[in-house]
Amino acid sequence: MKINRLLPGILIIAILFTVPAFSIQDAYAGVPLTISDEASCESIPGAVWSSPPDTCTLTSSYTIAAGPGWIIAAGVTLVINSGVTLTSDSIIDNFGTIDNFGTIDQNNAVLRNFGTINNYGTIDNGVSGNIENPGTINHICDFVYSGDPIQGNPPNIIPCPPPEPPVVGGEVLAINNIALFVSGISSSAVWMIPTLAGLAGAGVYLVKFRTNKK
Repeated sequence: MKINRLLPGILIIAILFTVPAFSIQDAYAGVPLTISDEASCESIPGAVWSSPPDTCTLTSSYTIAAGPGWIIAAGVTLVINSGVTLTSDSIIDNFGTIDNFGTIDQNNAVLRNFGTINNYGTIDNGVSGNIENPGTINHICDFVYSGDPIQGNPPNIIPCPPPEPPVVGGEVLAINNIALFVSGISSSAVWMIPTLAGLAGAGVYLVKFRTNKK
């Protein structure tokens, strides 16, 4: 009799300990979305597929909810447009290329890069993000990176290219030539001022001479 009375309590305790365990396992269970073609790409709201090369472009911000996450297939480029934020609460496995011109926000998420990430924009790895990099990550020009450090291969820092020299008179001038050109104009102005003044004075004299002659 006592055992029968205790059974409901034992079952409740067992359920309380069992449900969280299954919930944690199921959070990343299931089949991930593999971005490999037009159908898989455009199943993401705001994503556009173009080919060749095989490219999936995010044109609006999107959040990958906790779950099985994404796989970017080899040979596919995922482009995150400027002004677009990809927030991840899950796992991203990249076997292709990610060109980030917007923001990647790692929110208690995992990003495993086996391919290439070109970061022209912002990557926020947060305080609980995890980026594993057996591949290549390039931080390019005016990039921004914050949060926990990248594990694995260190990222490459690629500076902005130098500005192109201006074209004057159909000829590309180097920086030193530009300085000489500006200096030449300045020095020319110095000797041209008295010359122009002399010509003006001569003109006034001729006008007066012709007037008196008449």
